[in-house]
Amino acid sequence: MSQTTKNKSYMNQIESASFYADSTNYSTDEGISLKTDAETYNAVGGSVDLRELSLLIKDGRKVSLLDVYDSIIIEESIFSSFISGAVRIRDTGAGFEKFALNGGETIHMMVVKSGNKEVIIWRQDLIVTKISGGEMDVVSGIKVYSLHFAPRTYVNSLKTCLFKSYKNQSISDAALSIYREISPNDLFIEDSRVTLKNPFISAGFMPHKALDYLAQRACTKDKYFVFFERFVPNYGNFSDASPFTSSHYFGSIDKLVKESEDLRIKTIVFAPKLNSISETATIRASTFKTRDNFNHIPAMQLGFYNSKVTAINPITKQVSHQKIAYTDNKKEINDLYSGRMLEDSNIFSIYDDLKNQTPGRKLILSSINDSVAKETWLKNHIYGYLAKNYFKISVEIQGGTNKISAGHVVKFFTPSQEDKILNPQNPAPAADILHSGKYIVTDVTHVISNSKYVKTLNMARASIPFDINRNTIIDSDIANITKEVFGDRRT
Repeated sequence: MSQTTKNKSYMNQIESASFYADSTNYSTDEGISLKTDAETYNAVGGSVDLRELSLLIKDGRKVSLLDVYDSIIIEESIFSSFISGAVRIRDTGAGFEKFALNGGETIHMMVVKSGNKEVIIWRQDLIVTKISGGEMDVVSGIKVYSLHFAPRTYVNSLKTCLFKSYKNQSISDAALSIYREISPNDLFIEDSRVTLKNPFISAGFMPHKALDYLAQRACTKDKYFVFFERFVPNYGNFSDASPFTSSHYFGSIDKLVKESEDLRIKTIVFAPKLNSISETATIRASTFKTRDNFNHIPAMQLGFYNSKVTAINPITKQVSHQKIAYTDNKKEINDLYSGRMLEDSNIFSIYDDLKNQTPGRKLILSSINDSVAKETWLKNHIYGYLAKNYFKISVEIQGGTNKISAGHVVKFFTPSQEDKILNPQNPAPAADILHSGKYIVTDVTHVISNSKYVKTLNMARASIPFDINRNTIIDSDIANITKEVFGDRRT
């Protein structure tokens, strides 16, 4: 049966399908079994099967959604403490009415590779938080709507008012203690080596918000800390062979970059591909988009160019000053490369202190209750803005052939437009040195439908692998990536 015939057959099944419920009671986590259609439908390149998509409703029954879903969309970001998503439903079986859906149901989802049945997605903790509006067909009575969801840990966090104080312990220990308030899972955590000499007081904050605050206060020693959740958790074993499951990360971007140096990171290529059926050592990007970059006016208004920070302690009457500037020669942050994105002659790099050219001024009032003085972490918070807004691209890739997610470092190759114009017949064009190279994956959008599973990766960096003042490459990454893509064919 051809893929086109198979898809048409499947769509006919959807037309006549209905919600069905397994009578087994799944109100506890014991004895959970899986239910699937007799025929599964492969994603792009025959890479994945959606093995399970079901609702655990309040009376303990499990309701399959395999016959009535149109698509699943999941969003994850290193700048968000929780994932979110939605399942689009074409309700051919009056499930909304039959099971009285009203939010609070649990979504179970399992995606496996078609060949070896390796599990690549398995979540049983997604809670329906909103049911979107939908339009009812007057003839068939079919209604289309979306079940929006968030993880159980975040829902539990929203219900928790944390009244605790943490003093004379590291920020990392405090973060781990707060995380255990909402989840029994393990937390990937980096020791910030910052001690809370003054107490950090959570005066009724939800745990996720308290962890966000602590991540900001850990932004010292040239590191930018984040707290985020991955859609695909990490599984493994500790040194004593005991298992761990971790979906959240509390640590620095710098650590993610350093760890990537010891791993074989994935290479994504935006170029014609000979074999369109399966991925090889490199991953093909089906689309490549540049995003809004070098937005200097908001950066100036937020004080990232030659800003003067004045910290005043109203109790001790002490005043201190410091400057914050991405354009300073002093390296305030650690990034993928050492090359800055602004040349010395750029108007945004040139400031005359004698003419009082200080585009950004910040006044900070210190408090004896500050767990970490703001001026010590504010300058490192600059990386957060740069990583989110300075130089960004997005690519779309197959979803089932890789495990790339938010927080990963990838290598990217796109051919030079100039080289393609000058040498249109060259099968191995030179790299675009501005857009090629390493990136941090900041956001991932997962889209799973009846015929494919794709990921849209938003990637960013605040540095480049060449000296923009001299227009010379200062890192071997570009040459290495080009050789990895074309081998010895590059002339």
